[in-house]
Amino acid sequence: MLVKINQSGLDDENLIVRKYLIPIKERIISQIAQNPKGTVFYYDFSKVKGINASGVDEIIAKVVKYLIENEEDKFLFLTNLMEDLYEHRFNIDYSLNRLEVGIVERTKTGETHFLGKISDAHRELLNHVYLQKEVTARAISDQFDKKITLVSTHLNKLYSLRLIRRREEQLTDGGRQFIYESLF
Repeated sequence: MLVKINQSGLDDENLIVRKYLIPIKERIISQIAQNPKGTVFYYDFSKVKGINASGVDEIIAKVVKYLIENEEDKFLFLTNLMEDLYEHRFNIDYSLNRLEVGIVERTKTGETHFLGKISDAHRELLNHVYLQKEVTARAISDQFDKKITLVSTHLNKLYSLRLIRRREEQLTDGGRQFIYESLF
């Protein structure tokens, strides 16, 4: 299920003053908690004017950390970041790097960007997952001649960081495998 975060307090605002952002963050976390497992949430930045490090910390980083620590199988991505006037992408990427958090962005043209603290190896793997839409560790291992344990570890890490989804599939031989999927 894809759910737009209730933008009340986010639209037509400058997300720069922490004391005004804390109650918005708490409302967002409450909205997330009320939805079922498997829900993918997104922020639409098309009406947001400015965002600084405080805004990124309260509205993005703390929400992502909440998802990682408390909400199994719930995810968040960003869309409609504005670069021409407000430099959303730059401010978010720079701040998330410092806060050691990563997030996925879907652009207006359908491209995918990965913002924040994401290693080069993970970024390469994320690019592959988002291009293919769904993958298995075995398929990536075979395609790139990498050890399956290494690929599985990286995919599991990306899932735990809420950058990709995961579902389990039962195999005909009685085993199981995970299918890793893009958020959109």
